Amino acid sequence: MMHIERALAASLLAALVSACAALHPHGNTQSTTATESEPQPVTTPSAEMDTPPTRGTQIPSEPLTEIPAPESARVADLLREAADYGASSPEEQRAAIDGAGIRLGNEQTPQALVRFALLLSLSDANRQLDIDTSSRLLDLLTQPSAESTDADLVPLAQLLAHTLGERGRLSAQNSELTRKLNQLKAIERQLGDRDGTDMPPPSP
Repeated sequence: MMHIERALAASLLAALVSACAALHPHGNTQSTTATESEPQPVTTPSAEMDTPPTRGTQIPSEPLTEIPAPESARVADLLREAADYGASSPEEQRAAIDGAGIRLGNEQTPQALVRFALLLSLSDANRQLDIDTSSRLLDLLTQPSAESTDADLVPLAQLLAHTLGERGRLSAQNSELTRKLNQLKAIERQLGDRDGTDMPPPSP
C-alpha cells in the first residue's frame, strides 16, 4: 500500500515537472512573437511574462489534491496487522482477536471496529458475530463522519461488511440445511425400525 502511494506521488510529481517545463517555452514563444509583431515592445512583454508564473502556481494545486490523504496510513497499518495475524499460530490468533475485541469495547472508534472486522474475516466463521459485525459496519458507513474524518476507512469497511454479511448468511443457510438433513435421517431411522418390527420372524 505504501509503495503504491509513493509510486503515485512520484508519478504526479513527474507530471508536474513536465507541465512546468512545457509552460516556460510556451511563455518565451509568446513573448518573442509579441516583440516582433507589436510596435511597442515595452508594455506587451511585461503582460505576457506575467502569465506563466501565474499558471505555474495554479497547475500543481489540482493534481496534488489526488494524492492520498495522510490518514490512509491507517489502512496500511491495518493491512499489516492482518498479514501478521494470518501468519501467526492459532493461539496467537485467538489472543489477537480477543485483544481487538477488548480494544473495540474500550475505544468504540471506526478504526477499532474495522480492525476487529478485518481479523474476524480471517478467522473461522461465527454466524452471529459475523452478522452483528457486518451490521455495525453498515451503521458506520451511514454516519456523516464516514465522508470526512474516516473517509479512508470507507472502502475497507464496505468490503468487510459485504464479506462478513455473506459469510453469516451462508452459515445460517448451512445450519438450516444441516437441521433438515438430521430430521430426514431421524425419520428414516424411525421408518427402518418400524419395518423391522412389522416383519414376521423367519421360518425355521
